Amino acid sequence: MHLIGDRIASWNEQLIRHKKHMMNYLIVLRIAPFPPNWTVNLGAPHLGVPLSTFFWGTFIGVAPPSFLHVQAGAAIDRLSSSDELVILTPLNVACLVGIAIAALVPVAVRRYYPL
Repeated sequence: MHLIGDRIASWNEQLIRHKKHMMNYLIVLRIAPFPPNWTVNLGAPHLGVPLSTFFWGTFIGVAPPSFLHVQAGAAIDRLSSSDELVILTPLNVACLVGIAIAALVPVAVRRYYPL
């Protein structure tokens, strides 16, 4: 705590501001390559993220990158019989962008139409 106590306090303030849309925040953190997932895993309990929010945010947020990893594995498998390797296809990019936008829609709606 003496090494990163100030950062944890700062992150905790951000999480308090985003408490209404914590699930969406976690989904975007899981989809984005920064920060690494292990930092989210280690930081969530110290920042007071509820277990159910952490579970569902991780469950939904890890699916799109996993889809890309499966597609990459299939492309590498096809590589042995083809000269072409395409991982970032328009479909793959569209799926990632679509999931990220879908996760951010409730945040935007709450910002423009506060309850």
